[in-house]
Amino acid sequence: MKRALGGLLTILIFVLVSMATGEHPVYLSKAEIDYDQGANRLEIALELFPDDLSDALSKQEGRTIEIGTDFEADHATTYIHAYLKEHFKFKINGREKEFRYLGREIQEDRLTSLWVYLEVPHITRLKSLALRNSILIHHQEEQRNYVLFRENKKGKYKRHVATRGGEELVLK
Repeated sequence: MKRALGGLLTILIFVLVSMATGEHPVYLSKAEIDYDQGANRLEIALELFPDDLSDALSKQEGRTIEIGTDFEADHATTYIHAYLKEHFKFKINGREKEFRYLGREIQEDRLTSLWVYLEVPHITRLKSLALRNSILIHHQEEQRNYVLFRENKKGKYKRHVATRGGEELVLK
């Protein structure tokens, strides 16, 4: 019992120190993808840590790119959209389809999150769906990208994980 409490206390201290220093102990993103048959589209809500995306964009651009801070880059949305077009790709019914960027927001709970909203319109019938999600994978070795998919906003999401290499995930 003492060993279990000691281990839990160690983890709690690690998380609190990480939060106090502005760093977080996990590297992940989450994509919630819903196929809305009535609207003929995929609706995507993508959650990222803005500091991780800022670091990746800064390395890619060779200069500091702030996301979700008071010093946010002038064309932050342009940088985010371009990055996602390169690292978040759909294949629908055997054909590559581009998403439409809808917007983004910062949410501050225990940790700060960046939510990006996308859609893929004009999908009258969804026979197959694959996703190549390599977001931040080449930036952070521990990065894991969780993908949740469901049809017609009914039932539970089916969970998939993209890891090192950003392999193509078959969602349907």
